[in-house]
Amino acid sequence: MGPSSAPEFSAVRQRALLRVSAREVDELRARISATRWPLPWPTEPWAAGADLGEVRRLADYWGNGWPSTFFELVELARRLATPRPTASPGPPSR
Repeated sequence: MGPSSAPEFSAVRQRALLRVSAREVDELRARISATRWPLPWPTEPWAAGADLGEVRRLADYWGNGWPSTFFELVELARRLATPRPTASPGPPSR
C-alpha cells in the first residue's frame, strides 16, 4: 500500500475584517421594529418552539440596546486584530 493520499491541512491564521456602517445598523433596527409578531400558542413556553416572550425580548435588545454594545465589541475586535510590535531583544538593562 502506498503513501496516504489524504490531503494535508495546516492551520493558517487569517485576519478577519468586520465593517458595519451606521446605515446597516439603522436598517437592522428598522427591520426589527417592523417585525409582525404571531399570536402566542396556547401551550407552555418552549413547548411548541421558541418562547415568544423571550424572542421578543431578544429582538428588543438587538433593536434598542445592541448597537452601542456591538460597536464596543467591534472596536475591541479591531484592537485585538491589530498586530502589536514585538520588542526586539536588546542588551540587558543595568
